[in-house]
Amino acid sequence: MSVYERYGFKDRGEYLMQVSVDHNVPIEVIRAYASRLGKKEDFDGLIRAVENEGI
Repeated sequence: MSVYERYGFKDRGEYLMQVSVDHNVPIEVIRAYASRLGKKEDFDGLIRAVENEGI
């Protein structure tokens, strides 16, 4: 079971889509941040970046 599945998502793509919806940020922007930060930061650094950057 992947970390995404443990949090109720099918995969990383579904998780990133939900982050996009939750924060009202285009999925392309979320994917760009996620790509730069890496998978290890999906549940911490990515969320902080979205919230702190005001994107």
